[in-house]
Amino acid sequence: MSNEDNLNPEVLKSLASINQGQGNKAQAYLWAMVAKRFDVPLADEQQLKRMFNFAQPEKYEQLDDLAKSISKAIEKGNYSPRMIPSDL
Repeated sequence: MSNEDNLNPEVLKSLASINQGQGNKAQAYLWAMVAKRFDVPLADEQQLKRMFNFAQPEKYEQLDDLAKSISKAIEKGNYSPRMIPSDL
């Protein structure tokens, strides 16, 4: 992804859907939060929290912070997959 002007928001929604389908809950939630930052219509935050239902409440904060960083990187055109920890 290069920058916000070239970003197809459907890509973000697809990343969330694909990860959810593969059972990667943390990655699915992460990409849903990134998508929301680009005004992609999704369920509201409370609905997403009920849907993902992480055991540790701090997981949401961790993923929200990461989504914020990824969104900023996308806006600046310097997103890299290495930004996402492998042990997410």
